[in-house]
Amino acid sequence: MRLIGLSLLVLAQMASAQLVDQCFDRDTNEPFKFKSVSSNAVVKGPMVKRTTVYTFDNPAKKLTEATIAVELKHSEVLGGFGYWYKDEFVPGTLMDKQKAWFIYTAITSRNEDPGIMVQKSPSS
Repeated sequence: MRLIGLSLLVLAQMASAQLVDQCFDRDTNEPFKFKSVSSNAVVKGPMVKRTTVYTFDNPAKKLTEATIAVELKHSEVLGGFGYWYKDEFVPGTLMDKQKAWFIYTAITSRNEDPGIMVQKSPSS
């Protein structure tokens, strides 16, 4: 079974845990089984910089695109993200929504699969 790892870098005033609401196959909506979570926090003055890695089992027999919903506390700010593709960690780049979708569309038109993160609300 292939594993999907999601790494979220969160800057927060308090070291509370993020909540992963759901993780599922984007095409089939089949849920991914939660496997593990690890977190590391570093205090820098009044801020806490935390890296959290969520690992899920991919129920598909092939590489697939996952959709993951993450809910942050009011005092937390997402400062970065990334994902594992096979054995390679792919760091994300935060950018303007319109530019991100332009790049995503260009890459998917070549049958390649980039990662994209969409902010749906201030906390999700």
